[in-house]
Amino acid sequence: MATKRIYNMGTRATEFSKLIQSMTGKHQLWEIWADFVTMAACCISNSVDSGNRERRENLYNRTAGKYEQDEINNMGSLLGLVILALEEEPEQDFLGEMYMQLELGSHWHGQFFTPYNMSRMMTKMSVDRNTLLDKLEYSTAKFTDCACGGGAMLIAAANAVKKALVDTGYNWQDKCLFVGQDLDGIAAKMCYIQLSLLGCAGFVKIGDTLRDPVAAGDDPADYWFTPIYFSDVWVMRRKFRALDRILNSEIQRGAADEEKETGIGAEDVSDGTVPADEQAESRLQIRFDELGG
Repeated sequence: MATKRIYNMGTRATEFSKLIQSMTGKHQLWEIWADFVTMAACCISNSVDSGNRERRENLYNRTAGKYEQDEINNMGSLLGLVILALEEEPEQDFLGEMYMQLELGSHWHGQFFTPYNMSRMMTKMSVDRNTLLDKLEYSTAKFTDCACGGGAMLIAAANAVKKALVDTGYNWQDKCLFVGQDLDGIAAKMCYIQLSLLGCAGFVKIGDTLRDPVAAGDDPADYWFTPIYFSDVWVMRRKFRALDRILNSEIQRGAADEEKETGIGAEDVSDGTVPADEQAESRLQIRFDELGG
């Protein structure tokens, strides 16, 4: 197989390209790429996510079973190159750029990823430092990309947030959540790998955003949670959110029972200080923010 040329991607990209293309023979390049992404994502997930550990261990073993030991070792070397590339230059969508430079897009329905420079420009126009600081004073900030691909937009957002919060006293990893979703499982796992390696708290869901958006009660098998999402601060936020949901459910149940007995609904009453409709709006905003945890 002729070696494809890699332009302006740096030393790590050249090493990555040569290594992955050297593995072709028994397997096509696109198959090796998909298997590498799956195995790398499973390794990261299984280090923290006990709920999905067994199924992803099985997925890893099924995938690795197609390769000889030296090829499996090469998969580890490929992941090492991704780690080094993002460590040396966080301002890039390494896997997305490699995907396009290796001309793999045609193997997945003509899929193309947004160039990182364009994602960075769009993020600069969207992330306002003052607005971000106002939000973080009381809650968390949530960045969502419903068609995340390799994660370029979320990576650009993470880098923009890090710069915006320099010397503010805020730890962006404790205050910002990054959520991606993509119908393509390989693309979603590419995003997951890079968010994890860049230290972002968040998760990526595999599924159709229009027909199956992120929602409570989803199958956990569709979710890939980054290691930072399991840090103490995010675990506590989820516990408080669960408690809030229980208490709110009890309040609604009590209100419904009272309405049956008296005929007076919650929309008809207020605490005397804030109009009922404003209370509802404030409550929804708090719950929206709490979803960030």
